[in-house]
Amino acid sequence: MLGAERVTKIIDILNERGSVKIDELADKFRVSSMTIRRDLEKCRRMGLIHRCYGGAISKDEVIGESEYNEKISSHKKDKKKIAAYCARLVHTGDSVYLDAGTTSLAIAEALCDTPNISVITNDLRIALLLSSRRVSVTMLGGIVQPSTFSAIGSLTVDQLRDIHVDIAFVGVSSINDDFEVTTPTSEKVFVKRAINESADKTYLVTDFSKFHKQALHRINNLSDFTGVITTGAKFTEEEKSRITDSKINMIAV
Repeated sequence: MLGAERVTKIIDILNERGSVKIDELADKFRVSSMTIRRDLEKCRRMGLIHRCYGGAISKDEVIGESEYNEKISSHKKDKKKIAAYCARLVHTGDSVYLDAGTTSLAIAEALCDTPNISVITNDLRIALLLSSRRVSVTMLGGIVQPSTFSAIGSLTVDQLRDIHVDIAFVGVSSINDDFEVTTPTSEKVFVKRAINESADKTYLVTDFSKFHKQALHRINNLSDFTGVITTGAKFTEEEKSRITDSKINMIAV
């Protein structure tokens, strides 16, 4: 098969499925992974696809940052259920990291009356809420992202690496079919990875609408978390088997 023909077929597959892996394409076309990488890079330069970790994504399938007002008004009941469960994991005297996001804001509201806790966050709204309720809050510095009211960037990462907390709750914009956590913003990759390194226990918090979606940048895998706290989980038997094999601690609330 000629290279041009193979590239056309790759685009057809992406248009049909939304995303594809390098190894999968290499097996399908019986060529090396390096050949597929060159094909995908050619497609990227032509503006036809987005490259991602281990593969490529159709431009129509890439998740971007949603507006804050849109996020805060969606899945309110799910966020309250998640927040109530998370609040039971926090004990008097604990140090807690709350990642930016509307689910984390719901957790902050649920923690307002937990005595003698210390909260570290990169979310401006969370910091304002908890400080008004006389909770001890440390606000991380960095570049403020207007769409999320949160601090990101190298300063945020450096400060995270200098702290240690008992428990951390991490938000997410998308989880792909390989149970990888992804984000549309490259700076968030390093912030969220640093959180995992700074906490004894780290929980990913998300409603089920974030599953089966792909953003441009890979952060890590669900197996990297102490647990994944979610609502409305509806996995196939094949997915349940992969969750078990990958030792992902899925907590449905």
